[in-house]
Amino acid sequence: SRFKHKQGLTTQNNVFDASLCFYIGIWVLVKMNLQARKLDLIEHLLQIKDEKVINQIELLIDKSKRTSLSQDELISRAQKSNLDYQTGKFKSQQQLEIDSKHW
Repeated sequence: SRFKHKQGLTTQNNVFDASLCFYIGIWVLVKMNLQARKLDLIEHLLQIKDEKVINQIELLIDKSKRTSLSQDELISRAQKSNLDYQTGKFKSQQQLEIDSKHW
């Protein structure tokens, strides 16, 4: 009886250990895949000769670093939007629909 209990416990632990190993293995593969992708990007970046492309990549990286706007930035954007509206620098829904047909 005591042996069966230990054997059952061992089997349960083996199942748990196997599941844990499986999930750790998946995590390692995902992490390794991400690392491989990063290295691949670095290799591609080293081959780029067009400065405009580098500038666009830098802008994209800078944009991805920004998580949220400060209160001052939000107020500034709202003020600019109001000024644009007051000076006629906007398009109507109808004009946007016409323009989008040509995209």
